[in-house]
Amino acid sequence: MTEFPHTEARETHRVVDTRCAMDSRQAVLHVNKLYHPWIGGVERVVQDLTEGLCRYEGVKATVLCCSPRGLGGHERVNGVPVIRCASLGMTMGMPISPTFLAAFFRLAREYSLVHLHMPFPLGAAAAMAAAPVLQRTRTIVHYHSDVVRQKRLQWVYLPLLRSIVERADRIIVSSPPYMQSEHLRPVLGKCVVIPPPIDLTRHRRGNPEAARQLRMKLNISPEERIVLFVGRFVYYKGLEYLVDAMREIRGTLVLVGDGPLKAAIRDRVVSGGPQFARRVRLVGAVSDLNLGSYYDIADVFVLPSVERTEAFGIVQLEAMARGVPVVNTELGTGVEWASPHGVTGLTVPPRRSDALAGAIKMILEDEQLRETFSRNALNRVRAFDVRVIAGAVAQLYGEVLAQGSP
Repeated sequence: MTEFPHTEARETHRVVDTRCAMDSRQAVLHVNKLYHPWIGGVERVVQDLTEGLCRYEGVKATVLCCSPRGLGGHERVNGVPVIRCASLGMTMGMPISPTFLAAFFRLAREYSLVHLHMPFPLGAAAAMAAAPVLQRTRTIVHYHSDVVRQKRLQWVYLPLLRSIVERADRIIVSSPPYMQSEHLRPVLGKCVVIPPPIDLTRHRRGNPEAARQLRMKLNISPEERIVLFVGRFVYYKGLEYLVDAMREIRGTLVLVGDGPLKAAIRDRVVSGGPQFARRVRLVGAVSDLNLGSYYDIADVFVLPSVERTEAFGIVQLEAMARGVPVVNTELGTGVEWASPHGVTGLTVPPRRSDALAGAIKMILEDEQLRETFSRNALNRVRAFDVRVIAGAVAQLYGEVLAQGSP
């Protein structure tokens, strides 16, 4: 069982004092740029965490976020109150919301604790601007990842980030490797590792008949080996290296997802010739309801990311929950910590199609190794169950609130 260097919340969430967890003081405002149904790693974490807190720990979690474009509104998503601010659209991955600052000022005063999910420059700016009037509000910063590529954003964001982490009461970091981020070194004493959650009740092995039907739909024979990728088609995923690796592998590559680089990936597949193209399926975005069957038909899951923007890789946990071995890349983030080399799969250097091909072939061709990785994956993923993680977060809330007013 994986141990997280926070408190005693290792194997069971019941270490949390339920009287504290049910205390009405634990009404928490989660602040993130977007929320479900927007597809993104951080958005999935925020959704699973807030739903888990409400369901298992009795915390009254509310989400303040932006619409990707258009009007905002109030709604409930699986029981969680969600307040969306209107947005003019997205730029450099961030929403432009003229109404967000006022909404933050109004709402944050009503809560004793604000849980800020970073990176989100607008959220950091709002928290700093509101600091003088939020004298009784405590703040937890959830540090999901560094800002890597958006250089134009950094000159504005990094000073805000430094200020907000200095003011924060505690900082949640998603994995031990990310504790080494240069932006966290001055405040390591405030940092605790609590990894992203996964709702294992949603990610159990499914109906074999559904998997058989999916193979038929994709025109993949029962004996054909399947290599699976799930995620957005964006620069840091390294999909071009996975496509190139498949030229050396006997099997079918199934690519689930969408994004700005989808056309480029399709062109790369076509450039391999008709025989190669017949071994690749670009299936587009898939609903949560149907995604499980894709994991069920996979023999190996690959996360070929090439940048530290890939801070964790939640999809790895989804694959592991179905007993699928993982091939990932060494990025110095939580990616290789979540699925360790030689335990639940294999880790290779980034931007190396030959290394990817070698690792994939090793797993596909060695049934005993594949079964060992599968068993280990099912065992390891239990440590990330939403009940464990929600318990650790609720306990942290209790510790922060017990300190009294800032």
